[in-house]
Amino acid sequence: MMRKFTFVDIILYIIIFIVNITMIYPVLLTIFKSFSSAEAVLSGAVKWYPVGFNTEAYALVFKERLLVRSYANTVLYSAIYAIMFLTLTTIAGYALSIKEFRYRNFVTILFVIPMYFGGGMIPSYLLIRNLGLLNTIWAITLPGALGGYNIFVFRAFYQNIPSSMRESAVIDGAGDGRILYKIIVPLSKPLYATFALFSIVGMWNSFFGPLIYFTSPDKMPIQVLLRRLLIQEDMSMLRSEAARQMAQATYLQKRVTPESMKCAAIIVTIVPILLLYPFIQKYFVKGVMIGAIKG
Repeated sequence: MMRKFTFVDIILYIIIFIVNITMIYPVLLTIFKSFSSAEAVLSGAVKWYPVGFNTEAYALVFKERLLVRSYANTVLYSAIYAIMFLTLTTIAGYALSIKEFRYRNFVTILFVIPMYFGGGMIPSYLLIRNLGLLNTIWAITLPGALGGYNIFVFRAFYQNIPSSMRESAVIDGAGDGRILYKIIVPLSKPLYATFALFSIVGMWNSFFGPLIYFTSPDKMPIQVLLRRLLIQEDMSMLRSEAARQMAQATYLQKRVTPESMKCAAIIVTIVPILLLYPFIQKYFVKGVMIGAIKG
């Protein structure tokens, strides 16, 4: 039996369609500009499809040593951060889920306090500097690898696992390490898939931490480089008319504009995240609801 659509349903579908278009169109426009000719980009003719198909922007992007290096750095930082995040949060969440843990309430309070009170940017920078972590990968991966909110979500998930499974393993002589590795972890795939995506995307889009903690250009992630490209593009708008015309002539000769390169770099940056999501989509909805039932 077919469902009858009411007037309210139609209005909601129209609103959802409009919202989707407003979110998808900027991405499509970025793709169109990255594949368009310099003349079309400079004249503003690119609206709904690529004009004068051109792949020079991508060729120049992949020839840029610093961009390729930044891309590799971002992949490395995201992978290491996700591993650290899942490992530390799993151990902490499992420990707090055990009722026999004597200091569970005290440790819980220690994790709750930083959720409401923080030292701020300057004390954080001084701490990283005094620990000798400036210009190292640990400056951006360690501070966020263990957070109170994430620990409590993991704890809520582990508490929903029947306690009889752990009790049976204890009777059989298994320790907490074996219980965690053999029982808890295999049952937590939706949890790990969801928070792995969150941690990877968070690190992939991070630029402020590397901006203040890194001094070497070779260690910068891709987002910092994209920020610089964006600032350079904005600064080019402040030139005089004669300077802009000379710059446009140079761009036409090279068959690519800074805006095209910026768009190509953005697309290259977001493609890995777009490709990652389909593989964990089946876990995502269930994982997002974790912690909503029992906290």
